[in-house]
Amino acid sequence: MPILYLVRGLPGARKSTLARKLVQTVFEVDDYFVHNGVYKFDATKLEVAHRQCQERANYAMYIGGPQPDIAVANTFSTRREMYPYIALAAANDYQLVVLTVSTVHTNQELAARSIHGVPESTIAAMRLRWEH
Repeated sequence: MPILYLVRGLPGARKSTLARKLVQTVFEVDDYFVHNGVYKFDATKLEVAHRQCQERANYAMYIGGPQPDIAVANTFSTRREMYPYIALAAANDYQLVVLTVSTVHTNQELAARSIHGVPESTIAAMRLRWEH
């Protein structure tokens, strides 16, 4: 049975790095904001970016697949954010594995490590709403 990995963690925790070590096929909401190799985040398009990430994962699992194993690397700070992927895994006969990349880094350190320039205040807010 193929595996869908949900790799979750705060910005700068190295979710993408772990996901790419696990599998070749990795999807991220941040992919939506990369155009011609340049990342430009637009909060007004976040809902569309999440929908596109889900559609790409579904395509890989069902329409275009199945891929052997795939991963979705997103913050997933709340359980609710994982539900669409949990449903996709069940509908497409994928085993679900949720991996949390935890860190002892401060919000300031994570902001410095974030490849997308996520501000310290945003990371602090994500940390406050984090659900285990």
